[in-house]
Amino acid sequence: MQAAKRYPVGRQVFSEVREGGFFYADKTRYVYDLAHRGGKYVFLSRPRRFGKTLLVSTMEAYFQGRWELFEGLAAAELEDEWREHPVLRFDLSTMKASDPGTLRAELDGILRRLEAVWGRDAEDTAISTRVEGLIVRAHERTGEQAVVLVDEYDAPLLNVAHDSERLSAFREVMREFYSPLKAMEPHLRFVFLTGITKFGHLSMFSDLNNLQNVSMLPAFAGVCGITSEELEGPHAPDVVLLAERMGVSEEECRAALKAKYDGYRFCAGSPHVYNPYSLVNAFEDGCMGSYWFESGAPSSLVRMFRASNFDVLKLEGVEAFATTFDAPIEGAASLVPFMYQAGCLTIKGYDADFDIYTLGVPNEEVREGFC
Repeated sequence: MQAAKRYPVGRQVFSEVREGGFFYADKTRYVYDLAHRGGKYVFLSRPRRFGKTLLVSTMEAYFQGRWELFEGLAAAELEDEWREHPVLRFDLSTMKASDPGTLRAELDGILRRLEAVWGRDAEDTAISTRVEGLIVRAHERTGEQAVVLVDEYDAPLLNVAHDSERLSAFREVMREFYSPLKAMEPHLRFVFLTGITKFGHLSMFSDLNNLQNVSMLPAFAGVCGITSEELEGPHAPDVVLLAERMGVSEEECRAALKAKYDGYRFCAGSPHVYNPYSLVNAFEDGCMGSYWFESGAPSSLVRMFRASNFDVLKLEGVEAFATTFDAPIEGAASLVPFMYQAGCLTIKGYDADFDIYTLGVPNEEVREGFC
């Protein structure tokens, strides 16, 4: 095998990555499994810059029936009936509203772009009825149930997470957006939501009480990030090339990559998962830097810790139940849930007898970022 020479730094569109011949860690088996496992409403939480947007883009291409993009990938071997569904994709990652009025205006802009494709009933003025109208028209016009993909559902809420009053107001606006989804089930083939954190699912998603959270399921532990199996298998040539560029042996390079970027675990028995953003940047640059921290991914958390003189390293080896660290962050008694969901802490061990997890800092990149 020849090492890849093109790395998708800053690229999150599946079609561009595939058509451009860029490095791609095949996650299409997970896409197929999610589409066929029986659940219609699915939620996945992963840290920022961990490949969620590329995963959503991959799902978009899959449900659009773009089989040619999947040649040579796992989904091509698994899927025997490629069907084209209308896909309604909502990317909330750029929403930076500081008040409910601006939040509504940003949602209006997203809805207008989709309505330019699928049309709008003049009587639909509320957010909820506009979402309903999009889903119904997409189904009726194509004859296929619609697919709804929501990327970074929590981005609007993270901006006001420190302000309980504004957070409550924002949650109510977003509840209007999500409330139609369960009622639209006959018109829907699949609904997928991603985000970094959990914001009170019981309140904001009260109408979506059948939302399945796969974030800690072993079957999807490797859905985002790059696993050690992938790095030692199909992408081993990339490690060899990096070692050559760094002037070290392959063994030394692997050890350095493991210490710097590995360490993430998302459930008991999870495979070794590397930070994909940092790993791809290292392959591109031919050296190892602190790319994830330099991108500003956990900047709000770092500022919070520094302002309070909090030492994150004191939490190395902390023990907790899943309900403690994998819980909604508002109202939490500590910062541990946010730290875990943001990728600053990860699962280091699990005691099945007592159902207790041991948490710790994932790797050198995170540890150095807090120094």
